[in-house]
Amino acid sequence: MQTKKIYKIRKKKFNFFSFGLFDVLFLIILLFSLFLISRLYFLQILNGEKYNEIIMAQNSGYFTSKVKSRGKIFFVNNGEQIPVATQGFGYTLAINPKTIVDSEKVFKILSKYVKFDKKKYFRAIAKKNDPYEEILTKISEADAKKILHEKITGVILTKESWRTYPFNEMSSKTIGFLSYDGLGKYGLEKYYNKILS
Repeated sequence: MQTKKIYKIRKKKFNFFSFGLFDVLFLIILLFSLFLISRLYFLQILNGEKYNEIIMAQNSGYFTSKVKSRGKIFFVNNGEQIPVATQGFGYTLAINPKTIVDSEKVFKILSKYVKFDKKKYFRAIAKKNDPYEEILTKISEADAKKILHEKITGVILTKESWRTYPFNEMSSKTIGFLSYDGLGKYGLEKYYNKILS
């Protein structure tokens, strides 16, 4: 008597989680590509204008950023308003050491309009691989216009704002202060943050 061997052909069920090495590599490349495309979209489409302004500033020497305006805080004494927190506006002076050819000449031109530390300036000039070195802050608009009129290659002026507290330490616990991003972090600055912003 012969025995017949019967082989059953089993249908292999597809398992979604059983990827091969090729599938895993393809998935990683796909995810990385999507990440790159999203970053390019963010840099070029959403923030392209901002970065274009920065590049233009490095070439032309002037950059205007949107400066946040913030309300003033007053104390009232016998009907008189005494300002205890106000907003100041001006410019930051920076240089691009890569593009400055005659550093001594640039120093002489700038020092006609503003006073700043000569040693700090020449330390900044020595950093030839750094495209942005701050030299001075809180420059008036009038002085900034004079510097801009000189059309000095490698000199950058950026609009800035700052908070002024005339009574300094005396009222700091009551008034509070701002964080780097311009939000109130303590005292009245924090309590009235929505109104002042």
